Amino acid sequence: MSADLAVRVDSAAQLVWDYHHVLHELDEDFINRVDGILVFCSSDISVADCAADIWCRVTREQRTGKEPPYLLFSGGMGTGMHSGANLMGWTEPEAQILSNRTKDKILEASDGHLPVPNSLVEARAANTGENTDFSRQLIADSNLSDRALIIVQKPFMERRTFATVKRRWPEPDIRVLSADIPFD
Repeated sequence: MSADLAVRVDSAAQLVWDYHHVLHELDEDFINRVDGILVFCSSDISVADCAADIWCRVTREQRTGKEPPYLLFSGGMGTGMHSGANLMGWTEPEAQILSNRTKDKILEASDGHLPVPNSLVEARAANTGENTDFSRQLIADSNLSDRALIIVQKPFMERRTFATVKRRWPEPDIRVLSADIPFD
């Protein structure tokens, strides 16, 4: 491949990578309204680490007296070559693996100064649509509020996640966030 072609391919790939990010941010108003953090699981452990960082930030920055947001992990055994079972040899659903990782990271980061998060695990979903539908049902069945939600996902899945959730579950005010992973 010529150097010119390599530069053009790299530039086009960067454009696609950037397009997938919705660039949502957490301002003070949203932090004070957030009810829960949904973690759409996969074999990517960085999603669990990002969820832990976000939960700690929101819990520390919320106004006094506000309950910390619940955490909901959604994801089954995965399908295809990219699943945690195939890539990592996991024998538990991705939601359970990422839930355990997130809780460990929260305990480590908070040094015992933050409450233990209220966590739910939905271990059937095999795609973004099912993550959305099954999470919505579990929240309703658990009598939890869903007015303002943060969804944590892989960086290249932000736009797809936002579009899917808004189409299937338009009522909540949502922010889709991911780990800050550069393209290169």
